[in-house]
Order: sequence, then structure tokens, then C-alpha cells
Amino acid sequence: MAHNTILKRAVLFPSLPLFTHIREIILVFGAYFTYMFVRKFIGANLDNIAIDNASKVVKFEVSVGFFWEPYWQDWAVESSKNLLVFLNWAYIFSFFPILLITSVILYIRDRQKYHYYRNVVLLSFILALIVFAIFPLAPPRFMPEYGFVDAIARYGPTWYASREAAVAVDNARIFESLRREQQRAKQLLNQVVAAQEDERQRVASELHDGVAQWLVNASYQMQVCMALMAQGKTQQLAKDMGEVETTLRSTLKELRQVLSGLRPPALEELGLTHAVIRDLERLEETGVSCSIQMEGSPMRMPLEAEIATYRVVQEGLNNIRKHAHAGEARVRLEFGDQELSIRIKDNGSGFNTAEALEGDPSIGHLGLVGMKHRVEGLGG
Repeated sequence: MAHNTILKRAVLFPSLPLFTHIREIILVFGAYFTYMFVRKFIGANLDNIAIDNASKVVKFEVSVGFFWEPYWQDWAVESSKNLLVFLNWAYIFSFFPILLITSVILYIRDRQKYHYYRNVVLLSFILALIVFAIFPLAPPRFMPEYGFVDAIARYGPTWYASREAAVAVDNARIFESLRREQQRAKQLLNQVVAAQEDERQRVASELHDGVAQWLVNASYQMQVCMALMAQGKTQQLAKDMGEVETTLRSTLKELRQVLSGLRPPALEELGLTHAVIRDLERLEETGVSCSIQMEGSPMRMPLEAEIATYRVVQEGLNNIRKHAHAGEARVRLEFGDQELSIRIKDNGSGFNTAEALEGDPSIGHLGLVGMKHRVEGLGG
């Protein structure tokens, strides 16, 4: 009986003293707890950086059309909650037990494979710490503003993440989300103010360069007419009064164009396409050859969206008229199912777009910045 017991021990732990087994246990568990301690120490100093990096990753996924995780999670929560609960429990109860059981089996049956397996796990701990220190990345559960849900905290067992803890975590995330939304709202408000100031500057410029100049000219002509009237030169007076009438008609036409730019009637009555065509016709009157191309079926958008889109086209055409020194201008409207793409081209002098957008708006290109803000306000 004693012989059989000794034989079994020899098969399980061949020629290894008890100290060797204890040393292996201390090595593995010591490495694991060291990893957790270092990870927590590093994470405490890099929390904000980790969240910022995670936000950058999400924005990159959105830009390339690869941001699918929240939709998958929503489907799991809404359509297969039981499956979600099962997978949470399976993860909690099987992840570490599988690692531990695999280690014990390999340790007993094949010491060489066990050492390889152990070294791979320990090396993965080291590499994970290095990568986390270089590029810390917060898990998705810390970014509820992108639609992520902490499924384990919400649907896992209470002893693993208590409901009270889950509520506290949710409250903290909601607070952080509100803080970010407030910052975003402040930025949007600043953009709206900048767009309004840009609009006022445009109107003031058009009134000064157009209507005001015509009215000054009419005033000088009226002074000449008064002098002719005093001298009794009726024939010359009639001719100059005709010139005054022409000047006033031009002034009225210019004023109507400014008012039409503020709220173009064609936009509300006929839609974006016809309003753009009217603007191109006015641009042609300045000597610029204009054309418009349309792809897809024109659609009516909400009035606010049509106005914002029209302002972008309007500012682009104004830039061509004022700055481009162009002889030709083309507008292309591409209508999709849920989107609209606008291309404005001319053969003018051009400029560096990146420098214009990054430069100080006070020294020019405020209209271009306003166009960018309007497009971003529409989600473009």
C-alpha cells in the first residue's frame, strides 16, 4: 500500500522536493499580483491620458466607418439579454479557472510544456505593462458618451459588482458625460457666435461696398441738380435727374440683393437647388461663367438644414466673386439617400486651405471658418 502511494507521488511530481512546488506557486502568484499592483499604480497616473487615447481610437474608427461595437452591444442588450447574462457568468467563472486548471494539468503531465506556457503568460504580463505605459487605453466601459455599457457591472452577479457599485459607477460616468457635453455645448455656442459675427460682417461689407456707395453717388448728383435748378438750366437738369433715377434704381436693386441674401425667398419657396441657381445667375452678371451639375434626385431638407447648407454655398460663391479672380465657376450637388455632397470649383488663384483654417480668423478667412462650422453643425 505504501509502495503504491509513493509510486503515485512519483508520477505526479517526479523527483521534485516540496520546496520546488512552493517556489513555483510563489513565482506565478507573485508575478500576477505584481502585475496588478504595477498596473494599478501606472493607471492611477494615466487615467485622463487613457480616456483621451480611447476617444482618439473611437474617432478614428468612426472616420473609417469601422465603429460597430456599440451597435453590437445594443443588439445583445435588447435582443439577447439572457445570452448576455450567461456570457457574463461564463466569463467570471471560467476565465481564471481555465488558466489555473490548464497550468496544473501541464505542471503534472508535461513540465516542459508547462514552463513554456508559464513563460508566455509572464511575458504577456510584461509586454502588457510596457504597452500600457507607452499608450494607455481606457476600456470601452469608461466611455458611455459613445454608447458603451458596462455589461458585467449591470448584468453580472451582485457579489462580483454590486448593484450599488454599478449605480455609483454609472453616476460618475453620467457626470463625466455631462461635463463633456457642457464643453461641447460651449464650443458650439462659440461657433454660433462666430458664424453670426461672420454674417454681420458680410452684410456690413455688402452694404458699405454697394448700397452706401450708390447712395453717396445719388447725393452728389442731387446737389448738382439743385445747383442747376437755381441757375434755371432746365434741359441739363432733366438729364441729370434721369441719372439720379438710374442711380436710385441701382441702389434699390443692390439693396434687394442684400435682403435676398439674408433670407432668400427662392430657398423657402423652391428649395436649395433653385436658390443656388439664382446665386449662380447673379455671379454670372459679374462676368464669371457659371454651371451647375446635379446627381441623384433633389430632395427637400428641413428648412434649418437648407439654410445652413445654402449659406455654405453662398459664402463659397462670394469668395469666388471677391477673391478668386476666376473666369469660371462650377457647382456640383450630389444627392444620396441620407446625405448631400457639394463641390464648388473655380479656375482662380486659390489658396492653402489648411493654413487658412488653422490661421487667426482676425486676419482673414473668417468666411471659410464659418463654412466649416456650419458643415460641422450639420454633422458633416
